[in-house]
Amino acid sequence: MSGPNITINMDTKPSAPYPPYPPQTMHPQTMQPQPQIVTQVQYVASVSYGPHPVTLVCPQCQKNITTRIASAPTQTAWIVGIVLCVLGCVPCCLIPCCMDS
Repeated sequence: MSGPNITINMDTKPSAPYPPYPPQTMHPQTMQPQPQIVTQVQYVASVSYGPHPVTLVCPQCQKNITTRIASAPTQTAWIVGIVLCVLGCVPCCLIPCCMDS
């Protein structure tokens, strides 16, 4: 009993290469212009009152008011005073607490 002889040839090349992709048509896109954004900056001059009381009009209630000036020693003045006291300059240690600025 002999069966049919089947021969497979492995050296064969494909009959034709794959077809190329179809060319893509470019649809012209209409470019929308970007909206212009305008930023306006308003500078408001700040009022410098200085070391003396000033009489002015309240912007909310429209009454005449007079500013009040109060000064107190800062933390830096206290630290400098303590350092001067530790260094032996006891009369000078009060000077930083007596200065306005």
